[in-house]
Amino acid sequence: MVIELFGERGCQMIMTDGLNMYVLNAIVWITGLICGVIGGIIASVSEGMNAWAGFGLAFLIGIIFSFIMANTLQGAIKGVLICYVDHPGKLNEIHPEDTKMLGDAIALVFPSARQFQFTNDNVTV
Repeated sequence: MVIELFGERGCQMIMTDGLNMYVLNAIVWITGLICGVIGGIIASVSEGMNAWAGFGLAFLIGIIFSFIMANTLQGAIKGVLICYVDHPGKLNEIHPEDTKMLGDAIALVFPSARQFQFTNDNVTV
């Protein structure tokens, strides 16, 4: 959806917001593993529960909660990108430091994008 919006606004560069999903998924799995290890240690110390059962239960709980948080962050990232594409001048007016940092990050990947002008707003970002 975000990439189509870039195309509709006149940006013909290939941009992806998929990298953040890879990072967030890695964080979800690492959080699940950490929670599982902690749950396994607690279950092995306490009596009446198998260490692997404690690991499995804590792993599932860690995955579920971190997945919810990762989806919230993914929505925020897409929201910022949509605001940047939809009206970069307004975003620059409200959050000039953040817009500059976002423009600098995009320019690191695509150096020719530094002086790119959106066709609808005639705003140089």
